[in-house]
Amino acid sequence: MKLDKRVFINTTYYSEEKLNSLINMVANANSYNIQLVIGTNDPTKYAKLKNKVSDRIEISKMPISFYNKRTNHNKLNENLITTIQAILNDQATTLFLDRHHQKFAKTYYGPGIHNYYRYVTALIVENFTYLESINLDYIYFTSTPHQIETWITSRVAESLGIKIILSHLSPVPWRSSLYFGIGKDREIFKIKDKNITRADEDIDKLNKWIQNVKGEYQDAIPEYERKRLEFNKGKHFNIISEVRRFWQKPHFIFNKYKCYRTYSKLSIKDIKGDYVVFFLHYQPERTTLPEAYGFTEQTIALLAIRAALPDNIKIIVKEHPSTFTNMCPPKHRHPSFYNDILAINNVELADINISSFKLIDNAITTVTLTGTVGVETLLRGKPTVYMGVPIIRDTIGVHVYESVVELKKYFKQCIIGFNKETIISNTENVLKKTLNNSIPRISDYAKGIEKITYKFDLQYLEAFIKAEDEAN
Repeated sequence: MKLDKRVFINTTYYSEEKLNSLINMVANANSYNIQLVIGTNDPTKYAKLKNKVSDRIEISKMPISFYNKRTNHNKLNENLITTIQAILNDQATTLFLDRHHQKFAKTYYGPGIHNYYRYVTALIVENFTYLESINLDYIYFTSTPHQIETWITSRVAESLGIKIILSHLSPVPWRSSLYFGIGKDREIFKIKDKNITRADEDIDKLNKWIQNVKGEYQDAIPEYERKRLEFNKGKHFNIISEVRRFWQKPHFIFNKYKCYRTYSKLSIKDIKGDYVVFFLHYQPERTTLPEAYGFTEQTIALLAIRAALPDNIKIIVKEHPSTFTNMCPPKHRHPSFYNDILAINNVELADINISSFKLIDNAITTVTLTGTVGVETLLRGKPTVYMGVPIIRDTIGVHVYESVVELKKYFKQCIIGFNKETIISNTENVLKKTLNNSIPRISDYAKGIEKITYKFDLQYLEAFIKAEDEAN
């Protein structure tokens, strides 16, 4: 059998168990017309993998990014220089320093943004040279790249014309779909093969979830948040639970206490008048960096919303409960954040204990960066706006941000009003169709914190590549 499609997977961050599972899956398959190029920059892992080579598996040693020590740059060209400048000018690249500063600090480049940019330049050069040398058709990511190393790999791959396939959360929250590209306009892959998607297995589960979202908020709270609240004895902030969980990070506990206290003082329980509700995202997470694409700093999203709304319409902002039930790093949430929000005209903070469904039901529309709350909004018959990567689109009641001008037009439609039943029925149809364009994910709950592993399904990946070949 001819293996004419080379698919690269960076397994540097894979556990040994996950990596062996992947290799065994490929080794025991009979039909896959793809060859996996398994890359790692971990010398120990590479040594263990070398004996796994077969006609379907190639093991590749990735660069460690010390370009001034090891690479002979004979292929310097304008495309490389343009790529370096484009990646360094992307705000997401800069923000990754804040997220991974401890890891970066362990390199020999030194502290500060200037040295960080030197490190990023090294990563770009190494990835450019490496990816050019291994002759790839595709790179597969289990989610939107949100480590600086994988982010650079994906951006360099784009500049070299290597196609990116990634797994991303679908509108049905326990399933994921495959997409082309990493940008906001990524293209979903649609497949009808129920042997791969196993759609029939989830119909009853989907119907039950839809009914829960239409009902009371307590029945629809995500399992990870329910577990945290149980650990906190029903409270969003419990100092005893904090000490038990984060005693090794007292500065996190103190910062969370200050944030919680500030938010509690500034938020209101009695919300009056017409409003749009914006649900803050927990940070740091992939859903804001990089998937917010321009709105990782969430006050920028609020400024855009304010610019598009009539002055007499309020913006109600509700904090994500995980900010107080999970870790609260000072770099990503500071008490002054809430004062900055209230400095924007006609904006108020909603008490953390107010039901999100109550806020949705009384709002003109909801706004989120990338969240599942958008789908919940639609199932309750209200319109929604996605400022970043949308998990649902192409249905009545969904607007994906392009500009303040277009957002202003959409808000006018929302003020006039949409037909509630039309939004609900269209959303339900989209969700049912989603079962045919997605595969189940594995969710594991450990110590009250959700750990999600995207199920790597080679059949799905092969069907994805074949469908593209047939389309072309």
